[in-house]
Amino acid sequence: MPIYDVAFKDMKLIDSTMLLPISMKGFKKANTIEEFPNGWVKDWDAEEVYFKFSLSFKNLFIIYKEANNKSEGSISISIDGKKAGIYSGYRIFGWNNPVAKLVYSEKIYKEHIIEITMIQGDEKKDFTILAFGYC
Repeated sequence: MPIYDVAFKDMKLIDSTMLLPISMKGFKKANTIEEFPNGWVKDWDAEEVYFKFSLSFKNLFIIYKEANNKSEGSISISIDGKKAGIYSGYRIFGWNNPVAKLVYSEKIYKEHIIEITMIQGDEKKDFTILAFGYC
């Protein structure tokens, strides 16, 4: 019997070595943490911050870094133009650890447009995306 739902049994990970964004400004490829070395970090110098890509899936997870540091901000994720959630890189018990969160789950496998932005007020804060899981 599976520990997690069988819907996730064929999960694949995609990182900065495999994903070609449609457009990206304010995030850059980076050597992140040991377990997920090929992620993206928010660029402090960027005036605009967004990350947009296309991917086919039924289920999408984001894997990002949490830290106990108030310089860590929050992102908003939209799928096909609809808000999917807000995810914070700051957590009082964070220790630069990876966190996986389910962003989207449907029964139909199809191509989607994913858009990531920093939430209003956090444009000058950090955020580290480690990878995406999809199936």
